[in-house]
Amino acid sequence: MRMPWSKIYRAFPELDAFTDDQCSRFVYWAKSRNGVRLTLIPAVAAVAWAAMVFFVASLVFEVLPRGTRHDGLFNTALLLTILALAWSIGVALIARDLLLIRVIRERVRGGRCPECRFSLLGLPILGGTLVCPECGTNMTLHELGLTHHDLLDEND
Repeated sequence: MRMPWSKIYRAFPELDAFTDDQCSRFVYWAKSRNGVRLTLIPAVAAVAWAAMVFFVASLVFEVLPRGTRHDGLFNTALLLTILALAWSIGVALIARDLLLIRVIRERVRGGRCPECRFSLLGLPILGGTLVCPECGTNMTLHELGLTHHDLLDEND
């Protein structure tokens, strides 16, 4: 289990044999293969949520009759907006982590031998081919739909 302050790739036992630098490159590659959704969507959702809360609070403030309007009500609306923004930033960070964990899990599972499901991460790739040390199956990266980045090749 990963602690919130530890690196996200340490949640995967398959990556324990690799250095932090190798794992960081693997995570970077996994994120780049999945586009901007990992960072952009949760951030946009957080800002949209806070803007909606502020809009609703401002609307309530404007709808009240003139005699009942108080400065304290606007301060309350502002406080609610700040709390909503803080809450939504927290949710956005959790959503980003969950998306990243899913992407890394897909990359780790994709790097397995099609015959015996043995992990191919870190195996030497010679001329685009590799041999599974478990069952001896000879395969190419092209057959697997992978690149040397997907398998944490030391030569990348």
